[in-house]
Amino acid sequence: SVLGRIIVVDNGLRRLYVPRKAIRAGGLTPDALLNTEIIELHKRVSRTTREVGALGTIITVSKFDKFGNRTCKIRSSKGPVDVLQGITRITPEFVQVETLNTKTGFYWDMRLSTSSFRRAQLTAWMLRGLDSKNANDRMRIIALYVQAGRNRDALVELESTIKEFPNLRDAETQRRRLYQRVAQEVLDEIERRQAAGQHEFAYRLLKNFPEEGVAGEILLRVEDLIKDYDLFFAQLKQLAELLTQHEGELEQLPEQDVLERILGEIRKETNINNIDRFADYLRLADDDKLSSAQKISLAVSGWLLGSGASRRNLAESLSLVKVRDEVKAYLQTTLTDAAERHAILERLESEEGSAPELLAPLVAQMKPPVPTEFPAEPVSPGMLEITVSDGSDGPPLKYVVQLPPEYDPYRRFPCMVVLHPFGGSPEKQIDWWAGPYSADRRTRLGQATRHGYVVIAPAWTNSGQTEYEHSFREHQAVLKSLRDALRRFSIDTDRVFLSGHSMGGDAAWDIGVAHPDLWAGVIPFVARGERYVRFYRDNAKGIPFYFVGGELDRGWLSDQATRYDRYLKTTGFQTTLSVYRGRGHEPFSEEALVVFEWLNRHRRGTAPVEIEVDTMRPWDNYFWWLELNEFRPDTIALPELWPPKNPKTTSVSAHRRVANRFQINTNCGWHSLWLSPDFVDFSERIYVNGRQHDVIPKRETLLEDARTRADRQHPFWAMLELGRKS
Repeated sequence: SVLGRIIVVDNGLRRLYVPRKAIRAGGLTPDALLNTEIIELHKRVSRTTREVGALGTIITVSKFDKFGNRTCKIRSSKGPVDVLQGITRITPEFVQVETLNTKTGFYWDMRLSTSSFRRAQLTAWMLRGLDSKNANDRMRIIALYVQAGRNRDALVELESTIKEFPNLRDAETQRRRLYQRVAQEVLDEIERRQAAGQHEFAYRLLKNFPEEGVAGEILLRVEDLIKDYDLFFAQLKQLAELLTQHEGELEQLPEQDVLERILGEIRKETNINNIDRFADYLRLADDDKLSSAQKISLAVSGWLLGSGASRRNLAESLSLVKVRDEVKAYLQTTLTDAAERHAILERLESEEGSAPELLAPLVAQMKPPVPTEFPAEPVSPGMLEITVSDGSDGPPLKYVVQLPPEYDPYRRFPCMVVLHPFGGSPEKQIDWWAGPYSADRRTRLGQATRHGYVVIAPAWTNSGQTEYEHSFREHQAVLKSLRDALRRFSIDTDRVFLSGHSMGGDAAWDIGVAHPDLWAGVIPFVARGERYVRFYRDNAKGIPFYFVGGELDRGWLSDQATRYDRYLKTTGFQTTLSVYRGRGHEPFSEEALVVFEWLNRHRRGTAPVEIEVDTMRPWDNYFWWLELNEFRPDTIALPELWPPKNPKTTSVSAHRRVANRFQINTNCGWHSLWLSPDFVDFSERIYVNGRQHDVIPKRETLLEDARTRADRQHPFWAMLELGRKS
């Protein structure tokens, strides 16, 4: 349906609210439910007109029995109430659960995702609403599984049906069709795992892909994918042979030890995720116009700087090796290591490979600088707890990280930063996103695992904390955990997402709009946007938001209606609101599949041309390329003194215009302008509010920014302090 500038998509399980402008031309289709298989289970449903308007806390829920019934104990104004629920309808999208005719005195219509139930359960329940001796009824079950996208389950049911009805019409045609669907699903999963960097898993599936009965076009695609891997193996062999040949043709060098060390590293660590760095070397390896030294230089510099950045001067390339060693040492320093950093900078001045235009790609291509030891017997492979201490006087922080299968420091992985609710823990958040660990399969079975995401779960709350406090401590727990993980693990900083459940969702919403430059998207579950979110409303422009909640969660939807309305209707916002029908305050685990489809469509945008934000806390002072300092006292509202009597904000209006010209207006004491060649030309003067500035990129600025912000993909090269009194 269409509500003005908002489109509502209702599939019976949830209602999705999206801005009308977000729908592509032709993107709306007729109601799919008109042709959907629906199987009714006839039960004595409560017929009272007193419907549940808001749902209290669910205390306990029993498992569904063989009849599709269960007991749900909920907290009400009169104390705990036992509600007898029964499954009354099964569709491809949802299972409808209604209150049965008991003494509860109210009617409750709840929807659960069909994907949450196992085939054996669903089939047994559906057969109670159908005639198991009727072939047409059995085919309805198969049709429902097909419409649900559960083709393996449909194939199992078809095989069972054929055994009972051997003369079933068109059974063989249906079997072949389902077999092709299952084969396509396997191929889709292979390509999904390839995109996630799980090449060993994908290659194993490809080599064992069944051929009998599979359509030719699918087999051709499988063959092409195997050829791609064979090409990599051939390139890897060619690279090793060429390096041996060209190294053997060189005379002894003054930096022979450096050369041998870097070539040894290349031979040991080259893999499918970084072999593209040798594109220039492999292309020019047979060029008679180049000497062996120049060819080796192409290999070494390509390894260090990345594809397309190769150098032909071997002395310069070997200088880059030493520069990388110094840079790694610099990035490993902490707050108290200023003298060591100064000494490193002095040594770098004598190296020809230390200019900012070489440092930037070098920093981007190197492995994460901080080494990390994994426990000998982790809870699950790739999972560990890390304590963060930067050398300051503050207490150490902890976070739990789960790396995806086949994690490789030479590949950048998308990342989820996830915040647990009251009563939860970082480990439980890891389970929600990456799935529970299966000892049999020796891996986790969740969506972050399938899609290759790093999951970071900070221990962001104090012991016994029951609600989000909007504090500096909480912000630092999240941001320091992220920055520490960026130093240790290979994370794509353009694909870092923030999420949380309940009070963790409150925190995610607030931290998302307080630090909007960090996130590719924010996903608050059952969150309430209070305090600063109300004043930071324009900060959310440009950040994709995906809100999730239940329509019966007390006050969740009504209290946030004004903010959701603004996010959905106002130009510049990118918002999706997912509201589950008949549901209360829950974790909504079935939403993970949909959320990851959404995540995979989003990346953090480039630094914006315009910055229009408001801030009220001194630590919410960094926005893309602008850092604020010396807030006016009347614009500061600390959380421990909330609410402020006369709330005001520090307002920022900054515009990046053509030809190195900036217009910046703030009501703070002074600010810093951070610059990079992504959006300025350092060969020309910089103009800020009409005044000209000569700006020279500095290696210290670049390295210090990479150390403190830990975004090695997008370091700033220079900084201007503006308005500061001497």
